[in-house]
Amino acid sequence: MFEIGMKLDDFLIQLVKYCTGKDPFCIVDRDDLTQAPEIKPTLQITSRKRIGRHDYYFAVDGTAKKNIPTKNAGEVRAVWYYVVAPGSYVPCSEEEIRRMPEEERLFAGKYTVNNELAVSEITFDELPEVYRARYAEIRHDEIQAVIRNAGKKSNEANKGGKYRSALWDLDITDVSGVRETGNRKVPMPNIIHGSETGHNCNVNTGLMHCWRHYVAHNAFSYLAVLAGVSSCERSGLPHGGRYFGVDSRDGYTVFEVWKYAKNSGLIPENDPIPSAALSHYAIQKGSM
Repeated sequence: MFEIGMKLDDFLIQLVKYCTGKDPFCIVDRDDLTQAPEIKPTLQITSRKRIGRHDYYFAVDGTAKKNIPTKNAGEVRAVWYYVVAPGSYVPCSEEEIRRMPEEERLFAGKYTVNNELAVSEITFDELPEVYRARYAEIRHDEIQAVIRNAGKKSNEANKGGKYRSALWDLDITDVSGVRETGNRKVPMPNIIHGSETGHNCNVNTGLMHCWRHYVAHNAFSYLAVLAGVSSCERSGLPHGGRYFGVDSRDGYTVFEVWKYAKNSGLIPENDPIPSAALSHYAIQKGSM
């Protein structure tokens, strides 16, 4: 297991084997240095795209031992998120290589040690602001999901009847075009955010898993992203979480998703508007 003060070679060997919920290790992956330019000095790796950094830490007080995926700044990986040890290699696309500083192109695709500092300790308050702000969003979304689901056992998606919208019959393949892949990873559809590695998505048992943001999508949450209601990382069900980020009972959300599905030809032109969406629409029209 990881130990504070262990030699660099021993640390890197252990890194290949361990990153669990029981050790103090965490990695701060900074994909965009303009959003996280400063960080506490520690053992640091230059990532395969040669413009990002992996900073290794021990979260000894536990406050920074959190998984915090951001939209595009990178993420904090701490509990069963994968980490990449130096010496690894992942090919880069021509576009990725063009974005690299010229002096780094020789090392394209390689993960290399950037310094030989000891692994530092870190607390949550020492993380760059972009990760702390994203964690505040995660906690807010979790609390709101618990509040809106408290005591609610029914959902319009489960209601039958003549006037039931076909929106509730759509599955993830209907809306994304991606069929079941099991554990095999494929590119996330470009309409969501694409994939530079080609291995950031899989569809398993009716859910699409995004491995960039570590969330799962059903048809409704996927459409909410396409409709512009929410982002991929906030719309889906966080891995290990209990609730989706979007509310399938919220009038505005249901209306926007239903409207997008109808305009995209995913449901019939004469599809009945869901009651929650109808209430939202009536209130919206009445306030004009």
